[in-house]
Amino acid sequence: MRGENFRARGAILPRTIVMVFAVCLLVAGAQALMVPEDQSSLAGSADGIVLGTVTSVESRWTADRNIETTAQIALDSAVKGTFPARAVAVTIQGGTVDGVVQVVEDEPVLAPGARGFYLLERGASGFKLHGARQGVIPVVDDTVWVADGRGIPRAVPAPAYGARLAALAEGREAPALAEAPVVTAAAGPVIASVSPTSASAGTGTTVTITGTGFGSKASRESAADVGFVYRCTSPTSCVPVYASGKPYTADNANDILSWSDTRIQVRVPTARMSDGYAGSAASGMVWIVTDAGATSAASPFAVTFGYGKIRWASAPTFVVNDNCPGVASASTAVANAAATWSAAVSGSSFRFVNGGTTTSTAIGNDGVNRICWRPSSDFSSGTLAVTSWWYNSATSTVTECDVKFNSGFTWTTGTASGSAHNVEAIMLHEFGHWLNLRDLYGYYDGYPSDSGKVMFGYNGAGFGNLNRKVLSEGDIAGARYIYGGGSSTPTPTPTATSIPTTPVPQAPYPAAHILPAQVEAEHFDAGGEGVAYHDVESENLGTDEMRPGEGVDIETNGGVTDVCYVRAGEYLKYSVDTTSGGSFDLTLRAANPDAATKAVRVYLDGVRTSDVAIASTGGWTEYGSFLTTLSIPSGRHVVTLAFEGVDRINLDWLRLTRPVTTPTTTATPTPTVPATTLPTTVPTTREVAQVPGGAGLPTDPNGDGLHEDVNGNGRGDLADVVLLFNQLAWIGANEPPAAFDFNANGRIDFDDVVSLFSAL
Repeated sequence: MRGENFRARGAILPRTIVMVFAVCLLVAGAQALMVPEDQSSLAGSADGIVLGTVTSVESRWTADRNIETTAQIALDSAVKGTFPARAVAVTIQGGTVDGVVQVVEDEPVLAPGARGFYLLERGASGFKLHGARQGVIPVVDDTVWVADGRGIPRAVPAPAYGARLAALAEGREAPALAEAPVVTAAAGPVIASVSPTSASAGTGTTVTITGTGFGSKASRESAADVGFVYRCTSPTSCVPVYASGKPYTADNANDILSWSDTRIQVRVPTARMSDGYAGSAASGMVWIVTDAGATSAASPFAVTFGYGKIRWASAPTFVVNDNCPGVASASTAVANAAATWSAAVSGSSFRFVNGGTTTSTAIGNDGVNRICWRPSSDFSSGTLAVTSWWYNSATSTVTECDVKFNSGFTWTTGTASGSAHNVEAIMLHEFGHWLNLRDLYGYYDGYPSDSGKVMFGYNGAGFGNLNRKVLSEGDIAGARYIYGGGSSTPTPTPTATSIPTTPVPQAPYPAAHILPAQVEAEHFDAGGEGVAYHDVESENLGTDEMRPGEGVDIETNGGVTDVCYVRAGEYLKYSVDTTSGGSFDLTLRAANPDAATKAVRVYLDGVRTSDVAIASTGGWTEYGSFLTTLSIPSGRHVVTLAFEGVDRINLDWLRLTRPVTTPTTTATPTPTVPATTLPTTVPTTREVAQVPGGAGLPTDPNGDGLHEDVNGNGRGDLADVVLLFNQLAWIGANEPPAAFDFNANGRIDFDDVVSLFSAL
């Protein structure tokens, strides 16, 4: 009815929370170079939330030579806010006009027929999406697809999901979500093998999956499909992408090549994702869904890189405006990032050409590839930097790229920490988008991860590209696939060499380990055999391929990724940094299945220090924590763990922290009682500190030694769970471990988030 006020209606909802969905919503859809925002914050700060369907879109050039698109959304209901009619216009950045396509990082693509919940933000000239891509929650067949605790997609009825959003918008506890009925078959599909288990996305690589019970696929639109990970929203929840191209089959390729009851052939997809983002399948897992709705168990799968299928016709020249607040010469950091990518394709015709500096801050299709800093009002909530690129739709040729950095954040060319961000590391990621490499968001516990790649789509102190200035093998493989160079494509230039003859320099992996820190055993230094490690065999004897090309044996077993098949004579090196030298506790979490205690030798910068005695733990998956003390001066140093005369050990992680109690004088724990946990009642010599984002000092409401009141507001509630999740890395590095080790496993990790949530 014309003129009708369309407003949200409240509802009395049960005050219960389902763990799987609460964890899934802790970080809702953060993408490359955006600060993660939880869905409760987004819903609470949105000016409106609607459920509707896009009926039409119109793209046009703006005065500053950008393309913007206005989508008309027909409303089914309003979850939050009041609207004067049954339709609302939403403007997004990017679109297509006269064969020119503009893609804006983090902005979705909306097309007619797209139905979903849309979080809205009121601008000067109408509505835009609140949180960019985070503001789109797709609805398919009247359901919202979420991931359960195993990462397997589950359908939630749209009305139930809308009720949840309404509760979050009003600051109430979210109601329980009933899953839509899932049809199960008497004998579900079983995957026997996936070959290969690692491949690139968007390159046409064929993967063959064999097994039983796959059934048949009636049509492209039928339920049977092959699922890959698109984006992990936590270490135990993922958003899927399907090989059929659903739900946008008109825009995406059908990557299912053949289907039988025992064999499926499929390509690894890059596609327009369910939230409208131009994304890629990521590392983690692959699974099968049948036409009857039965789902297989997940099988590990790694993605090396994702390619968006457009490229430059010639080497691009970039210019930089040195207007970065608080940084004297950001252009040097940008040039370093460009040189890193250019070196990866040395010998090809492609390179980034440094055109010097500019005084302009214009972002638009003006023929200049410009990098500059713009005011925070130009950005969606939480956005650090945005790359815009323009290309010819007929030739798939890139014509221009611009990058704008958000001046509202703190920038540095030194080591980034806390709320500061490193210019070179961020620009290294952005230049990857210039190459049309897509974000990878995989980091599901116990499965292959993308966290060691520059194109990893999350940016934070715990992992990602906060200080990463070195390309991973996957990043390099992507650049060489597109442009050649290196060892992958011979160069026609006679004077060029195919690959550097000098060894890869030793460097921290995946980024600097700034003490205090916990370092996963598989995060040994980059540099290769004889430089960063020595392994008896050249092959990885484990099952995890997170470090492709490396000989160190890495496996994932029982949810733990560890270094395994340790042989006498092997060693691992870890570069660490500290700004204030002194005494550090070195703790190794290791499993020793044998009765005899085994001594791991520790070297600091090549000089032997105390050994760590690994007592019997009773099995390969039974872990204990074993301690020694090191004196480490300020600066960068290399810690070497040497297995000299020692074998049959699994190593999970090493931790270097300031002594929590009076330092022990011997490295040998009590042999009969392996130290498997940190006692939560042991007093610490270090006081708890205020957690960034908290209201005050954390408190221990029930006196059990654990500080459930993480945000220091005097009570324990869901806000403490959210803060613990968002600040896990900071808490692990700065707080007394015993104060926040809620699951008593001897470390600060995601399981503590789950334990705190369960205790509320």
